[in-house]
Amino acid sequence: MGFPVPLGDWLKAGPVREFVRSQFETGLKKGRPYLNGKKVLESMESESQFGRKVCGLLSLEIWYQEFFDKHHQMKALF
Repeated sequence: MGFPVPLGDWLKAGPVREFVRSQFETGLKKGRPYLNGKKVLESMESESQFGRKVCGLLSLEIWYQEFFDKHHQMKALF
C-alpha cells in the first residue's frame, strides 16, 4: 500500500476523521453485508499510528459506493 501515513493520528480528530466516519455511515445506512460498519467506526479509536486496517476497509467501502451503489447509473450508459 505504499508508504505509511499517520492514519491513526488523523482518525482522532479533524477532517479525515469526519470523512472516514461519513463513508462508513453511508455503508451502515445501505446495510452492507460484507462488514460491520459500526465496529469499524468503533475501531477508529484504537487504530495504531501507522495502522492499515481502517484504511483498507475504507478503500473497500469507497469502491463499493462507486461500483455497486451506482450500478444502475452505469448500466444506463450501455
